Amino acid sequence: MSRVEHAPGADDAPGGLMSRARHDDRGLGLPELLVTMMLIALMSLLVTTLFVTMSRSLSDDKLAHSSSSAAAIAMNEMSRVVRGGAEIRQSGKQPLSAFSIATPTSMTITSFVDAKSSTLAPIKVSFVLSAAGVLTETRQSAVAGSAPYWTFGAQATSRVIARDVVTPTATTPLFLYLGADGKPVSGSCNATTTTSCGLVRSVEVSFQVQADKTGDVSPVRLQNTIGMPNLSQTIKDKATP
Repeated sequence: MSRVEHAPGADDAPGGLMSRARHDDRGLGLPELLVTMMLIALMSLLVTTLFVTMSRSLSDDKLAHSSSSAAAIAMNEMSRVVRGGAEIRQSGKQPLSAFSIATPTSMTITSFVDAKSSTLAPIKVSFVLSAAGVLTETRQSAVAGSAPYWTFGAQATSRVIARDVVTPTATTPLFLYLGADGKPVSGSCNATTTTSCGLVRSVEVSFQVQADKTGDVSPVRLQNTIGMPNLSQTIKDKATP
């Protein structure tokens, strides 16, 4: 029987195909593997850090926008109501003050804010800030047929106009009541003591809203001095001498 012998050729020579194949079968060594794992870990850390940073930035922007929107809506509503404030006539007497309550954190005012030419009637509006930082608006409609000596019914509707309001301080109250000279009105003005209610001619509203409970995002602060053009002259009943 004949035997075919394979003669040594170029493939078996050092650097030949068979030699390179046996050399490539060795794979990655331990040093190469450790370097690869370190690079993968570093890239993962960089990607994670970038993702967390972007997520936090987007969250902060959202909270800041939420605070700004809430503050702007509340300020706009209070400005509309205060600007439309007016006294209420009484038969043969001095008119009732536009304010029945005027404290640093609460205010009740009669206003023609939503009055129309067809239904020229005021509403009584109360703004109250709770200890939890919730600013609530309550409205009472005028009793039909009580013009021009308007009275208001007991039925009221309430709604929240702002949340997360920062508790005001004694130096920066929510409501500061100013007289005709632009200076703060002294004295009490509440449901039982109305001495200074009739002296108010404008209201300075100043408050902060902070939607971020952690404090990482600064609160949004708004301040506005609201004039009351309806109080520029005293309204008296025609029967008053």
